[in-house]
Amino acid sequence: MEIVGSGWEHLILTNGMARWSINGPRTAEPAAIDPPCLVWLIDSGGEAQSNRVPLDDRRALDAALNVRAGPPDRPPDIDEPDLEHPLGLLLAQLYRSALFSIDESPASRRAESLRASDSTSNSEFWDTFVRDNIRLDPRYARYSAWALNSTGPPPWDEFRWLIEQMLAMTPPRAGLIVLPDRQVCTAADREAAGRQWAPTTRLANSTFHVLGRWADALSDSRVRWLLADFAPIDHYERLVGTIAQIWAQGDSWFGNPEQYRPRFGRLLERLWRSFVQAGGTGTGYLSALNDREREQALELLQTGGSPAIGAALAYAGLVNAKPSRFFEWQSFLTSALQWRVIEPGPGTTELVHALVSLRPSVDHVAARLRFVAEYMDDERWSKTVQETLGFVRLKRRDVSRPAYDAEIELEPGVDLVRDPRIVMLAREALRYRGPKGVRIKSGADVLVVAARGPAVASIADHIKSAPWLDTSDMDLLIEESAGFDSWLADETA
Repeated sequence: MEIVGSGWEHLILTNGMARWSINGPRTAEPAAIDPPCLVWLIDSGGEAQSNRVPLDDRRALDAALNVRAGPPDRPPDIDEPDLEHPLGLLLAQLYRSALFSIDESPASRRAESLRASDSTSNSEFWDTFVRDNIRLDPRYARYSAWALNSTGPPPWDEFRWLIEQMLAMTPPRAGLIVLPDRQVCTAADREAAGRQWAPTTRLANSTFHVLGRWADALSDSRVRWLLADFAPIDHYERLVGTIAQIWAQGDSWFGNPEQYRPRFGRLLERLWRSFVQAGGTGTGYLSALNDREREQALELLQTGGSPAIGAALAYAGLVNAKPSRFFEWQSFLTSALQWRVIEPGPGTTELVHALVSLRPSVDHVAARLRFVAEYMDDERWSKTVQETLGFVRLKRRDVSRPAYDAEIELEPGVDLVRDPRIVMLAREALRYRGPKGVRIKSGADVLVVAARGPAVASIADHIKSAPWLDTSDMDLLIEESAGFDSWLADETA
């Protein structure tokens, strides 16, 4: 083993378990080391004096790590026979077009194998190792020029061209899909040749697993650090286009498309949670950016057709959905509409028709998505407000009374006059569905508050009232963290 450089004469070579003295530019005796492993130089005290490097027997190392020479040609889930089906070919082309998952890259797999042979833990070293090795991946060249100037649209290639054509020409079922070096034949071609057209169950399952992992990786901060600041924008557009391409083929690619519709819906949830997710944990790619970065990212997103494609996918994913599904989507749909990540446009109607055989207008698609994003019912509202304000029990219902048309029941023992939470509760109740007034009850105590008018409370058989109170007065009380007692005065015992 030859050592390059100078100043090493007094150092010792080690792999973390054994040590070898140095004689000239070589070890004093043969170092019996089986790859894969790392070696480095240390001083007599055991302190590292060089970087850690893989054993320089590249052939043995690559064989041990099962690292295939040449560019990767398909995801690990897709086998060679799967490439006989257009679904497998499409996934292979998508895999060759971008580095979606850092963990699936040869550089990351090589680092994990080498890390297992290293007795020390140095995260900075391994981060640098992955960064340097990932630049050897043939897909990295797509990002290198864009990384220097991320203000323009994502890199252009044949696959991105395919996505951009989707709105101008809705993907025909069983039609040709142009790839760089080949075409996918039609169902008629396959049937004439006597070949099976429907994918195997394993291939169908692998498709959703692969796309789901790549969707989850959109929020991986390493994608920005290792590739380009706005690489997730490029990845998102490719995934949106691919999901639409696959779904639009319907029974041409899947024997029973209805069987897979729920799986497309769950895949879309993973995609937008990872890419948007502003509510709850706020761990999505866009929500993690600062305001300036997010503004730049959204500008880049508007240079392509993904907002209109996303609108068609969201509409199709919510067909016949129940309110429980609405609530699951609200954590990302509200922000996706606000940020125009999802926005109906030219081509959305035809794409919806290709997906679910409906032809809604652009306005109808927009209205439907807004309805889902803003939907609320009494059960959900009650649970949300209860958890937010910290009540033990809260139940709302509609009633028909001259002074109020909403009623809320709390657990006994809540001070309806002095507790500041009651002001916030009344304000939220008047904002929700805009009733003329609300009646709040805790045990035998009752408080009635109008949106604009008198307020009356019956507390332990004592009547307190105010001749006039409106929502602006409640907003002032909320700012002061005060209860209704500063407005209500005793009337009679």
